[in-house]
Amino acid sequence: MCTCLPPQYLDTQHIHNLTTYLQALHRTGSATADHTSLLLNCYTRLRDTQQLNEFIMSKEGAVDCDVELGVRVCRSAGYYDHALALAAQHGLHHHHLAILIDDKKDYSAALRYMATLELEAVKANVLRYGCVLLNHVPDQTTELLIALCTDYKPSNSPIVKEVGACCCSCVCVWVCGCVGVGGWVGGWVGV
Repeated sequence: MCTCLPPQYLDTQHIHNLTTYLQALHRTGSATADHTSLLLNCYTRLRDTQQLNEFIMSKEGAVDCDVELGVRVCRSAGYYDHALALAAQHGLHHHHLAILIDDKKDYSAALRYMATLELEAVKANVLRYGCVLLNHVPDQTTELLIALCTDYKPSNSPIVKEVGACCCSCVCVWVCGCVGVGGWVGGWVGV
């Protein structure tokens, strides 16, 4: 908790006063990252979606706070879309995917998001979330794995951009650990 706040605002029964105080600090440009994190926490506790929308969604990435903490605050309060917006604005791919996969169970959206990332980020996230994705959306995941081993390029990049392929052996080792060699290879070649 920030020690620079007036003591009368630190009691939970004064959360509305604290919120007003923190908003005033932000309007005058005097707020620190701690103030911003605390304000996000106030909005989520008050279930003030309108203020949260205005603060996160309309700032176009200008939120001045510990962004990972802001994502965790929104996520733990069930504000998944707000957490996704913060994570996307600040390139926190692992948080973005964790929300899509663990909280929203939107595996197709997670794969679509992964397909927009650069090769190294996709590889890291395939290693982290690939087994779950393979279990829930096997066809789409297999397509991504094939692209990674052949001619991967992010889906939102220009055609002339350099393409790459990851080390197929690392993907194959990972896949074998998820489903066993026969299950994946057999399904891939139609055995």
